[in-house]
Amino acid sequence: MSKWRKVYWNDFKSFVWRHGLMIVVVVGCIGLIQYSKTLANAKNDYIQELEQYVKLLEDERQEVVDRLVTINEEIDRLEDDNQILGSYLAEMEIQYEQ
Repeated sequence: MSKWRKVYWNDFKSFVWRHGLMIVVVVGCIGLIQYSKTLANAKNDYIQELEQYVKLLEDERQEVVDRLVTINEEIDRLEDDNQILGSYLAEMEIQYEQ
């Protein structure tokens, strides 16, 4: 190595030796911050996905409730028709017996 390279190399080594712990701490903190940002973004994406599933399930639940209301209305209509038919049959039976 040339003299200047040797001087610069020695300066670099002494800088790293004096401030090595600080360099490791700063680089480690930056790495941890980046990791936490990535983890937070992943959690946000997962939360948004879960919210979409919840909305989908709520929509499906509302459809089921609407179907049940329709079915109950049809049951009521059929019961009314059944009563009318029963009354009609009772009248026909009475007329037949007379």
